[in-house]
Amino acid sequence: MQYGGSRAPDVRSATTDKMQKGPIIATLSILVLITTVVVAAWNSNGMTHSEIEAMTGLACMYCNEGDYDRAIQLYHEVMKKSGNSPFVRIGLAAAFFEKGNFEKAEKQYRILLETDKNSPIVIYNLGQTLYRQGRLKEARRYFTRFLEEYGDLLSGLAEKVHALMNDPS
Repeated sequence: MQYGGSRAPDVRSATTDKMQKGPIIATLSILVLITTVVVAAWNSNGMTHSEIEAMTGLACMYCNEGDYDRAIQLYHEVMKKSGNSPFVRIGLAAAFFEKGNFEKAEKQYRILLETDKNSPIVIYNLGQTLYRQGRLKEARRYFTRFLEEYGDLLSGLAEKVHALMNDPS
């Protein structure tokens, strides 16, 4: 399945106009809810479920306020104390992305893909991260995969991916 013409989207015009924070911030908000339900299973080093939930929520709040360094610091602390939770790692990756450190965000998303190759949020966010780095061919591969596997289920994100892939600029 091919989207748009043969011309790849221009990163310069898309970064400010079309690359909105919405999907990343939504991911962080969903992260807090998911953490409440699942993260206790990852608690192998002594943090209580309440501590993990509170620290992850606080990191998410810092990220929403634009204090990415504090968010990243907290996510690292939670990961160190509570184990290798994918739910904390996705928050860390999102904080790196929002800070503009796309290389570190990419590293975290790739680690997440090693543990769950079919996570729609990770596939989409990795595509977005590669796109922001100007690696359009790689980004297109992840966007296409996202559309083919999850486009019907997650139509809001799918519409944004279509817009990115069909950007005439």
